[in-house]
Amino acid sequence: MNIKDSSQNSKPHYARIVIEFESEESARMVCNAVAPELNVLGYDRTAVSILAEQKSLVLEIKAKDLVGLRAAVGSSLRWLAVSVQTLRKVTLS
Repeated sequence: MNIKDSSQNSKPHYARIVIEFESEESARMVCNAVAPELNVLGYDRTAVSILAEQKSLVLEIKAKDLVGLRAAVGSSLRWLAVSVQTLRKVTLS
């Protein structure tokens, strides 16, 4: 029996997430806090980029497979949530 590896023929998976902030400074601060963590996520299955554009944070993830995309999205959103919560606590203090 000959079984083909379907992962070789599949298209890359892609996600683009845009998060709006109240200020350009907040978007930039969260981007700078999270970027180093996201750079180590990828390995060879995923590529993650993040940038601040005015009051928005743009997260782009490309993955070789759906499992890799799901894992990278989940990890990235957790890092962003922690960073946003920390920023809120610091600015309220």
